[in-house]
Amino acid sequence: MKLAKTFLALAFTLAPCSLAGQAAGPNDLARFSGLTQSNAALVYYRAWMVHHAAFEEYRRLMSDIEDPFDPKITAFLVANQSMLQAFLRAASIRECDWGIEYDQGFGALLPHLGNMRIICRMLQHDALRLASQDRMDEAAERAAAIFAISTHMANDRVMISALVSAAIISLGNSTVESILAAGVLTPAAKDHLLQGFARLNLADPAAFLPAVRGEAEFLAGWFKPKYASLGGGIRFLREIMPLASPAEITRSEYMQFALSGPDALADEIDRAARLVAQMAEAWRTPDGLTVIRHYTSEVEQGKHGLVAKVLVPALDRAFETESVLRAELDRVINIVERTPVQHSTEKDQQASDR
Repeated sequence: MKLAKTFLALAFTLAPCSLAGQAAGPNDLARFSGLTQSNAALVYYRAWMVHHAAFEEYRRLMSDIEDPFDPKITAFLVANQSMLQAFLRAASIRECDWGIEYDQGFGALLPHLGNMRIICRMLQHDALRLASQDRMDEAAERAAAIFAISTHMANDRVMISALVSAAIISLGNSTVESILAAGVLTPAAKDHLLQGFARLNLADPAAFLPAVRGEAEFLAGWFKPKYASLGGGIRFLREIMPLASPAEITRSEYMQFALSGPDALADEIDRAARLVAQMAEAWRTPDGLTVIRHYTSEVEQGKHGLVAKVLVPALDRAFETESVLRAELDRVINIVERTPVQHSTEKDQQASDR
């Protein structure tokens, strides 16, 4: 949803104790462990809560310092390895459900998106620090975790989540290239990186297609029941239009929509949902970009109605973003696959020769 908002959410944790206040037994601990290991979101939330002060400190450092090798950044990373380890544990879990309240529509909060970008920047900085110290195995572990973390927005089925995932993958690509430039690739380091790439769906690494389909489902499943009713046009103009650019809507469109009855509103919302579904169908076709550009142009001209004009995102840009991302990812994977590894004895010999 292109109008989705993100805010910092309260984190929570599961305490290993019984309801009676007694110490947890083996069965209780196994049950809690199973809950955690089946959903990475629980590990992230707990880490954010336990390490809240440190996480916010890093957020401030990021806003003030650009150099990843700044002494303040280095000192922070060294002092907060327990937090980084928690994020690495979360990254290792494949399933991730953030519990998004889709029934809240535009009011659904997505607090994890901004935090996930901060985590990945932290991992990048630590990877660069470790690579500069010739600790390539640990550096590669952190770089690989960035790719794993990018998959943890795939189940959101929201366009902004796909865009954040794409940004994180791009960050992972640049991290890999930086650590390869900083030192030699060990067998373990190469294995870490290849495992990180293996976590991705290379046909749709940032899950753009599920997000596009999710946009259509949102229009039909939440937007239509809420606004295709008596007075729905007025409520739409009052509640949604302040979030749109006034230049997008003509006075004629405004007045016609305000006077629309429930059936006319339902038809217009259905048109917008069908349009997004058609663009999703074209997404993997050879002429997908041409088709999507054509539909996007028609939307901007108002040919698919006011709802589409206001709510359908610029999917041609999303398509282009995904195309560039996939090409860049393929290039980086090829670099890693073709880079020869050096065992510790070879590295030691090179060091002694110098």
